[in-house]
Amino acid sequence: MYSTGRWGTLDPLGMAEQRGIASRMRETYPQLFDDGTVTAISSYVPRCIMSMYSFTHELASINNHIDISTNSGRVNSPLMRPFDLNKEYVDYRKDGSWKPVYDSYFDSHAPANPIIRAIGADYPIDRKQAQELSMTEYGLLAGLRAMSIDGHITAFFSIEELNALWACNNLKQYLQRTASSLTTLPASIASKLLDNLITTTDDFIAGRNDSIKVMLRFGHAETMMPLLSLMRLPGCYYVTDDMESVAQHWHNFHVVPMASNLQIIVFRSTSGRYYVRFDLNECPVPLLPDDSRIYIPWDEAKARLKYCLTGQE
Repeated sequence: MYSTGRWGTLDPLGMAEQRGIASRMRETYPQLFDDGTVTAISSYVPRCIMSMYSFTHELASINNHIDISTNSGRVNSPLMRPFDLNKEYVDYRKDGSWKPVYDSYFDSHAPANPIIRAIGADYPIDRKQAQELSMTEYGLLAGLRAMSIDGHITAFFSIEELNALWACNNLKQYLQRTASSLTTLPASIASKLLDNLITTTDDFIAGRNDSIKVMLRFGHAETMMPLLSLMRLPGCYYVTDDMESVAQHWHNFHVVPMASNLQIIVFRSTSGRYYVRFDLNECPVPLLPDDSRIYIPWDEAKARLKYCLTGQE
């Protein structure tokens, strides 16, 4: 009843999150929004379009002198939805080398008891079916939060069962959406987007598009996970042969919470040198390995991003 006919829509909570991010950006960097143009693109999915409009509407409501241009549609899919266009990746996600690894983990970790409690022990169902239905039950109840509905999930699962089912879901996203010991393909689909981020930042610093002070892009969690893995940001890139350790080192709720966002902020020093800072979900994170600096000269940051993109120094 709550979800019928609402595929791809953005609920009031999602709208509020976008308005909040926009308001905080405007408050932190007022000079960017008082003088210059804001551009925004999104994928063709209604939720992304509405996220873009909620964000830009908030900016305009604060200062209606801001010059804002927006664009949405399949023309943006190479940047915003590469997971639909790359055939090799589509085939990998459907039935690639991740699947037996995940299936083995699922078979040994997913609890069967939640669904057995729900339907009764006498119902004719084998353990594998019970595990899969328990995961479905978990997915349905956990998804209610995205519609601002309290599913009282702890009434149906113990904490141990919730952790186990989350770890299975977490591992599946890790294997399907990030670089792993199996393949770098899931991260590589974000190459065009990362190249676009490098190029547009370079163009701004070089004065080729300095009238555009803010460039916004609205995609999906499935856009963010590959990009953040490709950039090798802390907590977003983890390569191991030990799948048992993934739940300790890669957390989907950290990488892509609701309204997940990456901000690349450009600063110019009094000397005229340009620096950049990377904020993941509004928290500054270091870009360079074994280097805790948050503010990095653009030439160093660019070299690192180029290395992530090409594998070459």
